[in-house]
Amino acid sequence: MGLILALIIVGGIGFWIYKQVSSNRMMATDDYFEQAGVRVDFKSGTIKINKYTYDVKKVTGITTVTESGGRGVAASIRELTGIVEISVDDFKKPVHRIPIGGGKVKDFTQRLYVAIRKAGGTDFY
Repeated sequence: MGLILALIIVGGIGFWIYKQVSSNRMMATDDYFEQAGVRVDFKSGTIKINKYTYDVKKVTGITTVTESGGRGVAASIRELTGIVEISVDDFKKPVHRIPIGGGKVKDFTQRLYVAIRKAGGTDFY
């Protein structure tokens, strides 16, 4: 019974890691950028964060949150994932937390800066 429970737990952790890494696939064309549930449409000048859509000019900041420290499996998983916080000018949901897996937090953040600027939003540099 203990072996079955251990296999279920390991399988669940493996599935979670797979979902984190696979949801980070990047798509970019001349019309849009999309990755990790965030889509920036260059022509319409909008950003869609999961189910919320805003004008790119409403994006007020992008922050990278990484966790470090500790040892073992939990520390290894934290190093593989990070959070990007997208702040928008909205009273209902002013901060959107986007989990990024695969150690690609900096790459995602850089691409998001470029996409927002290309869509007519703020230049964060």
